[in-house]
Amino acid sequence: MDERRRPPHEGRPGDRGGAEERPGSALRDRKQVRGEAVPPGGDRTRRRRLRQGGRLPRLDRAAGAASAHRRRHGVSPARTSQRRRALRDELLTYRATATTTATSVADGPTFVLLHGVGLSHREYSRLARVLRETGPVIAFDLPGFGPSRRPLRDVSIEENARRVAQALDARNVRSSVVVGHSMGAQFAVELAATRPDLVSHLVLIGPVVDPAHPTLRGQARALLRDWPLEPPLTQLMAGFDYARSGVRWFLAQSIVMRDFPTHVRIHAVEQPLLVLRGAHDPIAKPPWVDWLARQVRLGEVVTVEGHRHNVVHSGAEEVASAILRFVAP
Repeated sequence: MDERRRPPHEGRPGDRGGAEERPGSALRDRKQVRGEAVPPGGDRTRRRRLRQGGRLPRLDRAAGAASAHRRRHGVSPARTSQRRRALRDELLTYRATATTTATSVADGPTFVLLHGVGLSHREYSRLARVLRETGPVIAFDLPGFGPSRRPLRDVSIEENARRVAQALDARNVRSSVVVGHSMGAQFAVELAATRPDLVSHLVLIGPVVDPAHPTLRGQARALLRDWPLEPPLTQLMAGFDYARSGVRWFLAQSIVMRDFPTHVRIHAVEQPLLVLRGAHDPIAKPPWVDWLARQVRLGEVVTVEGHRHNVVHSGAEEVASAILRFVAP
């Protein structure tokens, strides 16, 4: 038959199967012989090496060896991933910064400082400088905040309180004054309720969540009203920590904060309680603060004039004075 008249689908004489060989068929035959899974249309350099009988790149050989090892020992990739995830969860980072000074009273109380959502130990930097003149100060960075590594799952208030207690046990801390700001007040309440041997006095500053405003939307509106009116240095401190924690982790932990029943767990607290707020705090309002103080046998309220929700940073001197008066024998 004239070549010009031959149908395009009909092979030439001597062709196998009467069909034209596709460019990738030789490569596929070679990969079947060599046991390599190289898809047609892959990396050109990789395909050229296989055509020339060359070896695969070192990383591919290493991956193949690791896969063979897992098959030989019955370890699936999913199981390996679960092990890595479990290991990382066990290594939740609770960074504790302990400070003392030469003038600290030897038998003075230990102050444990727990920060709010999105923040870090930096919000206590000014307060710690005053309190450490009286006794040792331990300021925590909870998982995912400040320099602490972000975990792969949500961490509950109860777990955070339990891990803080373990860290205090490791430091042989007893009868500490536990100070919690905002969401940190929830950690403090849970710690006081579950480990009363570690807490002699409880201080809640701008506590959350007020049952009268239990939604995330309500909390976000109050925070947006508060932050722009804080002093400039307090805005910078909070803005830096919020950015470092990231939007996703901030929102995830905000849900944990919203769902924790502070108004229920406060009834398990037996220690003396000081509830403190800035006079212009739109988050922890007077009715909520007064109600919390009435739920324990020895409760009192202090309002710091001229300050807002982050009074622990903007009004550190006044806050320190109120705390020291509260714990004085």
